Amino acid sequence: MILSALIVLTAQFFSVQGNFVVLLKDIDCPLFNEEFFTEPDAYIDDNNAIFFNTTIVKELLPTTQGYLAIIGASLGEYVVNTGFDIQMPLCDMMNEPVILGPLLRVFGFSEDNCPPKMGVYGSEGYTLPTATFPDDFPRNQYQSLFELTIEEEDSNSYFEVRRTQKLTY
Repeated sequence: MILSALIVLTAQFFSVQGNFVVLLKDIDCPLFNEEFFTEPDAYIDDNNAIFFNTTIVKELLPTTQGYLAIIGASLGEYVVNTGFDIQMPLCDMMNEPVILGPLLRVFGFSEDNCPPKMGVYGSEGYTLPTATFPDDFPRNQYQSLFELTIEEEDSNSYFEVRRTQKLTY
């Protein structure tokens, strides 16, 4: 009797699926290329949404590469490889369906404006959509790193977004 109750509870526990909320903690752009960008203004507002604004002052090259990595925390250090480590041409990132494509479109990038021409780009109140994330996305603290590489120079624009993912049922 007790064993069958444990089996039922275990089966229910493993089949529970819930929504999760991503709580953003901080956004920072410690490096940017002044030849191509004005200093980015980026912060997390009181509604857990990203505000971002920058101006492209020189047209990006078609060979501009984008890089995104999501690193999990262990014992307070961001060292756990999540398997989300993407490097590709910036214009190809528009087709990535989970994070990059939607994020780049919100900031004003598009397939017909790629590489982005000179102008102001940004977003107010962007919240990370979680509908495309897997149901079993592990609870943890994560750090996202986004970097653009122009003319084979590393760390031209480098963003860190720290976030805590919290499961809610």
